Amino acid sequence: MKTNYKILILLLAVFSLSFTKNVQAYGAAGCGLGSVVITENKVVHQVIAATINDLFSANQLTGITTGTLNCKTDGVTQKSKEQEIFVHLNYDSLILESAQGKGEKLEAFASLLECKDPKAFADLTRKNHSSLFANADPSDFLIKIKLEMSKDAILSKSCKI
Repeated sequence: MKTNYKILILLLAVFSLSFTKNVQAYGAAGCGLGSVVITENKVVHQVIAATINDLFSANQLTGITTGTLNCKTDGVTQKSKEQEIFVHLNYDSLILESAQGKGEKLEAFASLLECKDPKAFADLTRKNHSSLFANADPSDFLIKIKLEMSKDAILSKSCKI
């Protein structure tokens, strides 16, 4: 019973550390619980950190998803989530603006997709408006627009799909 309390206290301490704003760089073991517990960047320490990450396998997934445990949230998952939220919140405006091929929300969406040529993006949405929004909800639209962008010679190179 005494051992259970020690483990609980250790886990609570580690969990509370995962929410600190002063995030340190992690070593070869990657982000996760191991990078919070083991901060030394020597080989033996990184092996231990990797072992901790492996033993608690869901901790890296949780860290990557939530941006805790020294995991950054500036990756593909974060950008994808931002795009999804934006489309859901601005769907009605995107329907109108893409029909016109211009507009503030459409430009902001092109920016979220990291398009270097927002005019080409707006033109694509105008030309493909009926197919992009036919029987589409926000999630379907996001899938359709990325598919159309991947087929377009300019946007497939100038946007991050």
